[in-house]
Amino acid sequence: MLALADFPMLLSAAATAAAPGATARLGQGGGDIVSWERVLFSLVFCLLLALAIIWLLRLRGGNLASIWPNLQGRMSERRLKLAETLAIAPGVSVSIIAIDGEEFLLLNSAAGLRLLPLDEGAANGD
Repeated sequence: MLALADFPMLLSAAATAAAPGATARLGQGGGDIVSWERVLFSLVFCLLLALAIIWLLRLRGGNLASIWPNLQGRMSERRLKLAETLAIAPGVSVSIIAIDGEEFLLLNSAAGLRLLPLDEGAANGD
């Protein structure tokens, strides 16, 4: 149990700890401002990292799965693929989509959506 005589010592310790100049700053710097050298180094590092990633993607032909092989399995599992989209008029578009290897024509307008099976023979005039 604390004695009444210990109370002034506790108050002075609390006041010292609460003083802004008594606490240690991160990095033990003299000011609150981050040096411009550190900011410049960080900016150059981030730009070089971004350029290295862009160069690596271009080197691999833009295929992200060639850089991270475990991504290849996730990308090849997709059942739905968009082959092509064409805007016919403002707010009206036609898309060719493939679901499990079968192609469909998707008509999109303000009136709604319509999904039609795409018959390659009928499109070629056969």
